[in-house]
Amino acid sequence: MKILIVLSTLLAVSLALPTLPVSSVGSGRIVGGVDALPGEFPQICSLQWVILTASTHVCGASVINHNWVMTAAHCITETPNVGRLEVLCGKHNLAITEPHQARVGIANSILHENWVPGAVGPFDIALIRLSAPLVYNPWIQPVVLPTAGSHPSGASTIIGWGNTSGGTIPNNPNILQKAPVPIIDYGVCRSALEELQAGHVFDDTKVCTGPLTGGISACSGDSGSPVLQAGGVQVGIVSWGFIPCGQVGAPSVHTRVSHFIQWINNIVD
Repeated sequence: MKILIVLSTLLAVSLALPTLPVSSVGSGRIVGGVDALPGEFPQICSLQWVILTASTHVCGASVINHNWVMTAAHCITETPNVGRLEVLCGKHNLAITEPHQARVGIANSILHENWVPGAVGPFDIALIRLSAPLVYNPWIQPVVLPTAGSHPSGASTIIGWGNTSGGTIPNNPNILQKAPVPIIDYGVCRSALEELQAGHVFDDTKVCTGPLTGGISACSGDSGSPVLQAGGVQVGIVSWGFIPCGQVGAPSVHTRVSHFIQWINNIVD
């Protein structure tokens, strides 16, 4: 792995937009993952880019309450100005219409005031107010927010409909993918990123998942998706990483939700 190649793709993997339609059929998974069970993760939504009557998945999002979902800020700022974004919740298979799904428009989106568009760095968080309230059902449920200021550790799960090939040519599955991943200690993650000459874009507003042994990772198109722990507690928002996804020594980096609890509550309450 050449450092210059990794650095040149650091920004690219943080951008959520696929280069092929998500409807293209692929047998792969979230890198190193497996198909989620139907209804296993009712907290996740698909952020859809819509032009006329065609739509495609670009990012994940999570249900905060009936009126709000949460995603990564770059999912908003890096989407083309043409068309519009919609939120699709209650989904397992993006290729078909499911009876429990809900497609909702966006009334407005609020990005963290310190987010710098086009950058890889901190404050990669946004809240989306829906144009109509979600009706909860077994397939649509809110996440549980973590304790403010807490630092997660232990096991977690990444989920999403993102690139499963790990490389620059995406292979986007229709079925929601999941993978168990360990949360990496802050110091260990910083050291790993410094080895990759990316320590300067990492701070305490982030949390990392591994494994550093490679083979399992979030990838492009998983941006904005929740990183979950037991009980549906959302500890992270998929933010950025490295291409090829899942390479040895390269963590996945997520927005640490517990750092932003007051910011979230001030908006959605």
